[in-house]
Amino acid sequence: MLVGQTVSLLGSQVTMLALPLTAITLLGAGPVQTGLLLACGRAPYLLAGPFAGVIVDRLLHRWILLIANFVMAATLATIPLLAGLGHLGMVQLCTATALVGVAAVNAEVAYLACVPTVVDRTQLVQAQSLLELSQASALAAGPFLAGWLVSAFSAPTAILADSASFLLAAALLSLVPMRAAARSAAGRPSYSAKWPKG
Repeated sequence: MLVGQTVSLLGSQVTMLALPLTAITLLGAGPVQTGLLLACGRAPYLLAGPFAGVIVDRLLHRWILLIANFVMAATLATIPLLAGLGHLGMVQLCTATALVGVAAVNAEVAYLACVPTVVDRTQLVQAQSLLELSQASALAAGPFLAGWLVSAFSAPTAILADSASFLLAAALLSLVPMRAAARSAAGRPSYSAKWPKG
């Protein structure tokens, strides 16, 4: 699970650089258009963020993560595909960025929520520490990897690599055993109870 998250985080760092470079190099986007593109990726955190917790609380975490990873992989894959066909435009880029942002918000909340179903309560602090280390490593290595991919291939190809990273993360996630969180009488997760195998 940690490996899959690290891979997807690393891929996301690649897209953060490759996406605006795609708009600038292929579409001739100016500062305003590039800023709008980046805003489309951040807007879901403001608009969809308040509802993500409700969704995660009511649905199975594994399925949320799997669906989110597949949505992000498929959406990002359309960018190099349309670029190769010569049909890529700012509308498609902004739409894809916003859709990936919505999926990412739900995936991030679901990922944090499912940690207690993977590790024992006594290991939660260590698990959270490893998650932070994983995120820090991806933040540090991602820009270098993005620069290399864009330089060696192209910005759309770098985005395709991110798409593949989400598929790999989904495949690794399907191998992780998760325990179903017991629910209290109020219908909220109760992590103090023992988890049945799920």
